[in-house]
Amino acid sequence: MERYLIIRMQIDPAHVDEVIAAYKEHGRVASQTEPGLVRFDVHQEQADPTRILLYEAYASAEAHAAHVEGDSHKRARGLVDALIAQGKAKREHLNLTPLFTHATSRH
Repeated sequence: MERYLIIRMQIDPAHVDEVIAAYKEHGRVASQTEPGLVRFDVHQEQADPTRILLYEAYASAEAHAAHVEGDSHKRARGLVDALIAQGKAKREHLNLTPLFTHATSRH
């Protein structure tokens, strides 16, 4: 069964660029090396640039488990974990059950 996640993070302003760079690199590596990764999006809230949102989609729970074990995931997650331990970040995970989607290609 597919796996869909949204991770919301609130990052201390002094570390926003560092976190974005870490997840940009993580997404690049994961998209090149993980065949079960369907989508890995990183968004920044316009009204509050300290709020970062990740949207992740995997072909299966096993594909997500493999993703979590990857070195690039451990580096990016480790950075945010360290910021959380210092009181400089917050993270919330949402595990999604898809009901339906309406999407169009705009390419």
